[in-house]
Amino acid sequence: MYFDIFDKDDPKFNRKLASKYVLLIKRGGNRMKTDQSKLNLYKLMKKIVIKNVKNYSNLARNSSVTERCHLEAEMYGEAFIVMMKCVDNFNVNKKNCFYFYFNKSLSRNFYRMFDKEVRKYNSHRDWKVSFKSSNDHFTREEIYSVNMVIDNLKLDSFDKKVLMSKMLYEKKDDFIVNNEGATVSKYYNSIRKIKEQLQKLIDNGDI
Repeated sequence: MYFDIFDKDDPKFNRKLASKYVLLIKRGGNRMKTDQSKLNLYKLMKKIVIKNVKNYSNLARNSSVTERCHLEAEMYGEAFIVMMKCVDNFNVNKKNCFYFYFNKSLSRNFYRMFDKEVRKYNSHRDWKVSFKSSNDHFTREEIYSVNMVIDNLKLDSFDKKVLMSKMLYEKKDDFIVNNEGATVSKYYNSIRKIKEQLQKLIDNGDI
């Protein structure tokens, strides 16, 4: 249902209109009006939904858990579920914008879904690997999984957020908006640090 719900004539995001729909949904009342408000709000979030679904699909397509991940069409339904959770938790006031709140929640939820499949996949594999040992016969894909590489990089929490953001193809401006305390300078310093750490692993023959 949610896969083909969008139309080329869907309105662009409007902050006041989004807040109106959120309030109508929260208040409940007439079921038909409430359901219509949910649909209208979802269409208003079209840009965010499509972007995050594409990001998830790209990440899943280029991983070792492609077959375990949801289909792109299914992710539109997941996006609607996340949106409704955001509606329940969103505080409607002049300072808050549902667009950014939903975008941040959606990207985090989608990444958690992907990471969960990666962890489940790895938990079923009975192997012990060290970046300094090559005695065991494993494929490069098994040894250098995303989580293992990240664990062996000397990154702080902000650096890890930047790295995950890049993996999800999130734009720099979106990352800065969605992460409190993030600045352009801090973002690029983190990118430089990540590249240096990866280069060290490459130079050492670890990856």
